[in-house]
Amino acid sequence: MLTTCAGNGQLGDGSTTGSPTPIPVDVSGVLSGKEVTTIRAGGGHTCVVAASRAYCWGWNAFGQIGDGTIAASMPLPTAVDTSGVLDGKNVTAVRVGAYHTCALADGEAFCWGENVDGQLGDGTTTDSKSPSRSPLRGRWRVRRWAASPLATRTPAFWRTPNSSVGGATVSANSETTRQP
Repeated sequence: MLTTCAGNGQLGDGSTTGSPTPIPVDVSGVLSGKEVTTIRAGGGHTCVVAASRAYCWGWNAFGQIGDGTIAASMPLPTAVDTSGVLDGKNVTAVRVGAYHTCALADGEAFCWGENVDGQLGDGTTTDSKSPSRSPLRGRWRVRRWAASPLATRTPAFWRTPNSSVGGATVSANSETTRQP
């Protein structure tokens, strides 16, 4: 068994029915043969890292699954789109908010989903159905990150009352390093 969740398809078993008992995630599709190294659950969706890629399932009304679509529900694990900014990147971590998702890949942050409050950290308030690169790029690299209790509906490091680095707001429990 991989994990358990409840309703909206975030169980990952192919249904949108909740369950009061543990339900195994369906690993016969895109997760077949892959070792899951990270799992995170949000308000209505779940994401994992397996084989250096991100996979998500569950509620997808804002594109928070990251496969380039918007749908009421994606009840099976789905690969996050790697045809754009994640092309050739190795995903090492994923964080989920209520309606958006962020991934750490090769020291850079990538986010997708709802962006009404700037959760994606891309300088806009436009939702994204596929990963978009955060402004922490170039000579800034993220080494580790964690959810901030001070953040506004975000799992990573956007819109917190902490310090600003390179145009992005970084929470106190995230760490960035400047590359030489």
